[in-house]
Amino acid sequence: MHEKSIGKTGRKTGVPSGWNYKEYAVEVAEAEKQARKMFNIMADEGLVPDDQMAQAALLEALTIMKNKATSTAHKLSASRLVLDYTRAKPASKSDVTIHKAESLLEALAAQEADGPEDS
Repeated sequence: MHEKSIGKTGRKTGVPSGWNYKEYAVEVAEAEKQARKMFNIMADEGLVPDDQMAQAALLEALTIMKNKATSTAHKLSASRLVLDYTRAKPASKSDVTIHKAESLLEALAAQEADGPEDS
């Protein structure tokens, strides 16, 4: 065993495979900086919730999205989380269908109220 390796156990906890601690620390700092910029833009647009815990969670999700060392699966999960809590859900097809049916019934009721047509 080499004298310099005595007491060393490998990467520090939390450092992903293929990264050393110094490189990873620089990457995390850059990701946090970019995430903070995105967070401030979102706050200016009114997309950030008022709750402090929700703000911290949103900032962490943005940091995960911007970190190059994060896996694609984690980035996608973080992206989905951000979109779920900052954007309105699109109207479902059933809502549109119900709305059309209600409009049709209202139109028929209006025609009936006007009186029967003689054909």
